[in-house]
Order: sequence, then C-alpha cells, then structure tokens
Amino acid sequence: MADSKPIALITGIAGFIGYHTAKRFAAAGYLVYGADNLSEYYSTQLKRDRLVNLGITQGFESETWISNNDGS
Repeated sequence: MADSKPIALITGIAGFIGYHTAKRFAAAGYLVYGADNLSEYYSTQLKRDRLVNLGITQGFESETWISNNDGS
C-alpha cells in the first residue's frame, strides 16, 4: 500500500473552512472524504456550489452527495 494516496476526512466540507481545507488536501494529493448536513443556517445554494466545485455531484432524489473519486 505504499503507493496509495493518503486519506483525509473533513467534516463541514461545504462550509468556508471545510471547503478550503478540502481544496488544499486534494491539491496535496490526498483522497478527500467529507461530511456536511447542509443546514439552512447559511445559504444552502452556496454550500451546493462549493460541493460542485470540489467535483461532487448530487443525487437530487435522495439528497445524497457522492464524490467523483477521481482524486482531483
């Protein structure tokens, strides 16, 4: 497993800090996993836009977010 990517789990990935942390870890070569509840305390559209920018797509029926898992 010496050639596998390191893994990072980021909570609040759609928030300001989580989003920027995820971008940094991904740029450093990590496989990034994240969790966020997308509460309405802040704009959910902004959070969705951040997730899309991270390469994450939404299953509209289930509201489940799934990573593209391509490591970018």
